[in-house]
Amino acid sequence: EGEDDLEVEGDDLELRLARLQFLLDRRAELLCSVRLRQNPHNVHEWHKRVKIFEDQDAPEKVIKAYAEAVQTVDPERADGKPHSLWVAFARYYEDNEDLDSARDIFDRATQVAYRSMEDLSNVWCEYAEMELRHDNFDLAIKVLHKAVSVSDKVARSKDVTSLPVQQRVWKSTKLWCMYADLEESLGTLESTKGVYERMIDLKVATPQVLINYAHMLEEGKYFEDSFRVYEKGVNLFEWPLSKELWLAYLSKFTARYQGAKIERARDLFEQALEKVPAEERRVVYLMYATLEEQHGLVKNAMAIYDRAAKEVTPAERYELYLLYINKATEFFGVTKTRSIYEAATQNVPDTKVKEICIRYAQLEQTLGEIDRARGIYQYGSQHCDPGKNDALWDAWNNFEVRHGNEDTFREMLRIKRSVQLQFSQKHVNTTDAGIANDAQHAAKRQKISSDMEALERQMMDQTMQQLAEDPSRSRGGDIIAMGGEQVSQLPAGAPQKNTDEINLDDDDDDEEEEGTREPGDKGTTKQSLGALNISEKAVPAAVYGGFAAQEGEEQGALARFKQKQPE
Repeated sequence: EGEDDLEVEGDDLELRLARLQFLLDRRAELLCSVRLRQNPHNVHEWHKRVKIFEDQDAPEKVIKAYAEAVQTVDPERADGKPHSLWVAFARYYEDNEDLDSARDIFDRATQVAYRSMEDLSNVWCEYAEMELRHDNFDLAIKVLHKAVSVSDKVARSKDVTSLPVQQRVWKSTKLWCMYADLEESLGTLESTKGVYERMIDLKVATPQVLINYAHMLEEGKYFEDSFRVYEKGVNLFEWPLSKELWLAYLSKFTARYQGAKIERARDLFEQALEKVPAEERRVVYLMYATLEEQHGLVKNAMAIYDRAAKEVTPAERYELYLLYINKATEFFGVTKTRSIYEAATQNVPDTKVKEICIRYAQLEQTLGEIDRARGIYQYGSQHCDPGKNDALWDAWNNFEVRHGNEDTFREMLRIKRSVQLQFSQKHVNTTDAGIANDAQHAAKRQKISSDMEALERQMMDQTMQQLAEDPSRSRGGDIIAMGGEQVSQLPAGAPQKNTDEINLDDDDDDEEEEGTREPGDKGTTKQSLGALNISEKAVPAAVYGGFAAQEGEEQGALARFKQKQPE
């Protein structure tokens, strides 16, 4: 009697194998039971336990497992979403066509003290969706109406976080949106409007909800009602939540009334610009200007573009100024864009100044204002490093080749050297700021300046030497002193200096040469040229060909005028 059941006489192998197989079949269920004993509030393990019984095709065990799960799991201590157990329990009855039991499960689920309002709102939504799946539309609307019902006392309460979750579920936007969608699809326009207005009163509406409400009214041809909805929305929400509301409001209003209510539209745009931050105003300004162009005054549109170009972020100003210039050219002509270009050069970022200057200079060049174009290039060159940005310098170079002379070209080169030196000094100062003091910086700048002066002096000496060795390389009909003064001692019989000769010397070279003279010296350059015995020669008449004047023939404009008059 005390012997083990397995210790029986005879062949018990089959019995042992059957018991082992039974144990293996129950292995998953037994492991799940062990885990649930360790943590009975693990929602995932309860779902696994139900799945095991469903695979075994044991409805009684499935219902027993669900009932045990919803009774055991504490929503406050649950590991997972406890409402999913109730929803799955009701779905099991629904799949077996027992709607009454499913409704009873959902009713009991709505009374559970869940940890968050989202869990309870999901239960209500699943309840309504079950009724919709079985075409019980009225019951679905009643379920959602019951879910969002709230007393005025609770609605006026400032602090609802301490209330039970059942008294706070009316603040769920998900429930209200589903309720509004059902009313819009199945109810009447008045009932739908009542739902949306209740959402606005309870302050549970979102910007997208208000846009949907206004769109529904617009489809029903209630345009003014839709505009009132937009008005409520922009007053309820601050930026950036009101961004989509403002854009939809402005676009819908202008599309509806166009120029019929232009003053009201202007007031709306001004209100929008007051509430919209500067970095987001570009779109509003463009809509405002388009309205004035199409239905208002062009002068107002230009004023709006001017405001926009000054108030938007610096990164957007360049493109906005280009648009402003194109509009001004279209309506008033190119001559009216000068003031816009001048304002653009002052307001756009430094990286875009050169592009504005190039466009401005090309405009002046087209109008024949060569001196103005040159002045614009000079201004823009102060913002353009020759070592990094060649666009402006190339444009200026082509301009001088086409419209300038030798003096203006030399001036351009001088400015280019000066700007390059300025940017080089700035780069040196930035690189050595952490390791050098102010005295070292001054020494470096002085050294760079001295090197430039020495280089220019060396180039001038080479030029003087070349002229001394080969006088025929000099330009012009007469050879004069490079210092700008005529050589005092010339060979006898040499022609006098041509007073109309153009001085090709650079101003910087004159200053450098004057700085190297000794006291009492009349001119180093003059003495150098005098020592080289350079003389002046008249240009042979053969050079002029048929254009040379005959001996004794009168010359000048008056003589040519007399020749053309008929006798």
